Amino acid sequence: MNANEKDYLPPGKNTNGGDVDSLRHDGVYALYDTALSLNSDRKWSEIHNIYSPLIVVNHQNAIFLNYLNFVDSSVLRIETYKAQGNDFSKYVGTYYVVNDTIFATLPTSLMMVGERRKLILANYRGIIKNRDTIINWQLVPPYPKVNKKHNNDLELLRMPHLLYFVESKELSGLDFYMRKE
Repeated sequence: MNANEKDYLPPGKNTNGGDVDSLRHDGVYALYDTALSLNSDRKWSEIHNIYSPLIVVNHQNAIFLNYLNFVDSSVLRIETYKAQGNDFSKYVGTYYVVNDTIFATLPTSLMMVGERRKLILANYRGIIKNRDTIINWQLVPPYPKVNKKHNNDLELLRMPHLLYFVESKELSGLDFYMRKE
């Protein structure tokens, strides 16, 4: 199977040597912020915001909090997810790995008529460069059926991004918490 094919396998399937262990479950993958000023006296990790995090929950589930910017470390704490209560599951989607490529179908927050947001399933693909880096993470066809005008033609989501890993050992318990729900 070619990683560029549009047809998706059922969630959780890993073929052609796809290594589900190539992704980390003890933190988040965040969009790399090239606008960050490195001319600060503070450590880079102290001044960086976590933007649009991808959280790999287990070997088949993930969460993508598109357009959310965390200026604190709340996204790295399990209490943030527990506070969602029963609503937690609506943010969880699926992924699988084929060779070095991750394919995902994830609930994505998109604008609807009346300036309201709605979670809609959307397809993503990225290349796993190593356990700490995913490159070319982007929305792929078939695109969600939304008014593209209200969502800037999905331009930001369709644009390839680099995701880097931010460790949080606390989040390695997120899978256990999900199973208790």
